[in-house]
Amino acid sequence: TECSSAWYREDFLIAAGNAFAACVEGIIEHYDEPVSCISPVSREEYRQLEIHGHTPELPGNGQFDLVGAIEESAHRNPDKPAVVSENGFLTYRELSERSGRIASGIIGSGLGTRPVLLYAYREPDTVAAMIGALKAGAAYIPTDPSYPKERNRFIREDSGAGLVLDKTAIGRFIGSDGVSVPSSASPEDTAYMIYTSGSTGRPKGVEISRRAMWSFIQGISNVLEINSDDRIACHSSFAFDASVEDLFPVLCAGGTLFITPERVRKDVSALGGWLADNSITGGNYSTLLGQLLLDACDLPSLRYIVLGGEKMTRWPGRNRKIKTFNTYGPTEFTVDATYFCLDPEVEYAEIPIGRPLPGQT
Repeated sequence: TECSSAWYREDFLIAAGNAFAACVEGIIEHYDEPVSCISPVSREEYRQLEIHGHTPELPGNGQFDLVGAIEESAHRNPDKPAVVSENGFLTYRELSERSGRIASGIIGSGLGTRPVLLYAYREPDTVAAMIGALKAGAAYIPTDPSYPKERNRFIREDSGAGLVLDKTAIGRFIGSDGVSVPSSASPEDTAYMIYTSGSTGRPKGVEISRRAMWSFIQGISNVLEINSDDRIACHSSFAFDASVEDLFPVLCAGGTLFITPERVRKDVSALGGWLADNSITGGNYSTLLGQLLLDACDLPSLRYIVLGGEKMTRWPGRNRKIKTFNTYGPTEFTVDATYFCLDPEVEYAEIPIGRPLPGQT
C-alpha cells in the first residue's frame, strides 16, 4: 500500500515516537483508569501547548464599542472617504448621518427585539444600514440579493426578522430627518446573524453577540495592525462572515473601505489590477483565490493579505514581502479563531493554522 511521504518526515517520526512514549507512561501510571485518562502528549509538550494557545488579553474599552469607534472616526475626520464603491462614496460624516437616520427608521418601525433582514447590495449604503441596525439595538441578517427567492423567504421566516431593509426601505429612511438615539443593547445581545450554506441540509442561522464581534474586531485589528492610512478591500460577499473582517476594523481605525466591484471579483488579473490602481493595502480572500493573486499579480501597495475558508496548500514564491496570514475559524467562532503569519524565508511542508487571536483564548 502506498503511503503519504509526509509520514516519513523526521519531525513526524519524532512526534509519533514522543506520543507513543507518552501513551506508554500514561498506561503505566493510570493502568486502572479509563482509556480517556491516557494522554498522547507529555507534560512538557502540554505545557508548551498551553503557552502557545494563550494570547494576551485585550484591554477593555467599557462602552466604547464598534459604533462608538466608528463615530469617533467620523469626529476626527468627517470629510475623509469612509466607504468607496465603483458608483460613489460616503465620507465619515455622511456614513454617520445616514446610519443614524436608518437607525431612527428602524426604531420607528416598532421592530422591538426582532432582527432586520438586510439585502446586502455591494454599495456604501449597505454598510450604513449595518451600522444603523447596530445603532438601533437590532441585529442585522445580511443576505445576498442574488440568492433564490425561496432561500431568502426561508431566512426571513426562520429568523423571525421584523423588517426587510431593501433599497427602497433604506432610501426612505435615509431621506427622512430622523436622528437615532443611543442604543440600550447589551454586549450579550446579537449583533448579526449569518446563515450557513446549507450543504448538509437546511441553512442554519448563526448568531454572533456584540461582545464577540467587538472582541474579534479588536483582536484582528491588533494582529493586522490596522490604521487610519489603510485602504482595505472587501472582496467577500456581505452575506458571508468573512466580510466582517474587512468592513469594520478599518472603519474603527479611521481608514477607507473599498468595496470590490463585481466585474473584477472573479477575474484574478482584473482584480490584481484594481488593487494596484486603488493602492489597496490589505484584505481577506478565500485561500485558493489569495494564492492565485500572490502567484499571478503585481501588488505593489499591499502590505498584508489574509487567506481562509480552505486549507492553504502552498506558499507562492512571488510577493513574499506581503505579510500573509493563514486563518481558520468556523462561523460560530466569529470569523477567525486562529491565525498564522508565514515566514517569507521558510518553505512549509504543512502550513500551520497558528494560534488563537488576541482575546480569543
